[in-house]
Amino acid sequence: MDNDPKRNYLITGAPQCPYPDHYLGPERPGSGLEDAGQLVDHLYIQFYNNYCHTGAGKWFINTLNQWLAFSKRMKPKGPLIFIALPAATRASSGAQYYRPPDELTAMYQVGQIFKGIGGIMLWDVSLDQNNVING
Repeated sequence: MDNDPKRNYLITGAPQCPYPDHYLGPERPGSGLEDAGQLVDHLYIQFYNNYCHTGAGKWFINTLNQWLAFSKRMKPKGPLIFIALPAATRASSGAQYYRPPDELTAMYQVGQIFKGIGGIMLWDVSLDQNNVING
């Protein structure tokens, strides 16, 4: 990648929302995010199928803040944090993790308040395309 003049690469990851992620870290020497977090461009944090999902109030906000603090401590710059959500109730292990359009709008507005949030990611596009709401 260093020899490519276009340099159109993104290094991304998709950890679970519990901080730190069991596999990727950070906070554990030898984990990918602890050892090379400053090289990651985007993290698509799976804020569903866990206790820290977007409907979990303080659990969600506290965990989001932990991920944002991790990003901030990476120098020279840390990864943008994306809030990953299921695109339909079938995209997760339970309907409680899905956010309908009105809640998604509110989630987007919350994301505008926090510095370091890159946006919202929906899993996955095929389920999103087939998620018919109000006709």
